[in-house]
Amino acid sequence: MRRNLVLAFLASLAFCTQTALYAQDNTDDAKTVRVLFDETLKNGDSYRLLDELCNRIGPRLSGSEGAAKAVEWGKRVMESLGFDRVYLQEVMVPHWERGEKEQARIVGE
Repeated sequence: MRRNLVLAFLASLAFCTQTALYAQDNTDDAKTVRVLFDETLKNGDSYRLLDELCNRIGPRLSGSEGAAKAVEWGKRVMESLGFDRVYLQEVMVPHWERGEKEQARIVGE
């Protein structure tokens, strides 16, 4: 029994030690991600692309003409950025249209 307890303790100690070692590696990753993030915001096309999508394409309600335009726009942008595989897949997208205005009243006692 004592031997099993010692083995369990050593196994948990080894696990905790490895977890601590991996946690230290995340700091370098976080720094790298921060550098990439900052560089992209300063010198990237993020805001230009966002402006183009929102103002040129406009509203993109599921199944609408705007949504279809946005899909084509996204494909063109990814191709122009040099993505190695850009393709569209057939998909059934539910289409919603506003019906007539209705009014409901809940009458209580």
